[in-house]
Amino acid sequence: MYEADKFWRGRAVAVSDKTRYRLYRIFLILTIVNIVFIVLHENSYFSSVQTVKTESRTALDESDTKVAEKTEEVSYINEDMPEETAGAEEIVEAKPEDAQDVRNNVLIIGDSNIYLMSRNRAEYSKMHEAFEIYWITESGVSVDFITEELEVELGRVSPDLMINTLNGKMSVDLVKEMENNKIRDVFVMLGINQLNDKTAEVVSDRLLKLAEASGSKISYVAVLPFVDKGRYSINNGDIVKHNEDVRQRLAGTAVGYIDAYSPVKNFDGYEAETSDGIHYSENIYDGIFHKMMEYTGKNS
Repeated sequence: MYEADKFWRGRAVAVSDKTRYRLYRIFLILTIVNIVFIVLHENSYFSSVQTVKTESRTALDESDTKVAEKTEEVSYINEDMPEETAGAEEIVEAKPEDAQDVRNNVLIIGDSNIYLMSRNRAEYSKMHEAFEIYWITESGVSVDFITEELEVELGRVSPDLMINTLNGKMSVDLVKEMENNKIRDVFVMLGINQLNDKTAEVVSDRLLKLAEASGSKISYVAVLPFVDKGRYSINNGDIVKHNEDVRQRLAGTAVGYIDAYSPVKNFDGYEAETSDGIHYSENIYDGIFHKMMEYTGKNS
């Protein structure tokens, strides 16, 4: 019994040693396999990471290249544009080239009748605020008030009864001052103080010359009817003849003719509108002024 137990114990020990050796070999093999697997796996992982990093770097490089190209393109465009307008479209409002050269003002030239009319100039200006109204007038002057040189010399006849709102001086270069003050329309009433065979010719020729030199619209305002009040010796027939002569000379020319004689003559009770026979009331002058204004801008 004792010997048998000893035998089986030896066998058990032997079996146990062999088993442990086999298990050790298996463990060793598995360890080696595991190490190889780990090494292979890590190599694969780092390779993948490197690939991803490379691809990412490539993508970033491509993106940077595109941005750089766009930046260069924008810079190139901006170099061709003015500094203050680079990258933006400039909008310029169109303006008429001759906006500053438009003529629309009025000049009235004449003797004592215009001088008396001008006393109401402040009210006239309020009625016509769209343009300026200038006055050159002196009591007692004749058609020579406008010289052959198209100038006006004031103060030679009635220095106390004169007005010059065009340039405020005693001498006026009409063409120059009309241009400076943008005069479009000129109205002239002269003749009552010098009625003879040459009066119509002189005034007509000078107005035609003024129209050509200035480019403005010139109009002659007819001499008003005379009413005998015992103060002046004037033949009303001479006034009619003078007015008709001027009208015929100016017919078909650039100079207009305004008949102020007939409206006054046809005005009921016009005789009572004058105290000395040639100078009229404010009522008559207002009517003549408004008739002149009806011609502003016509045929200019």
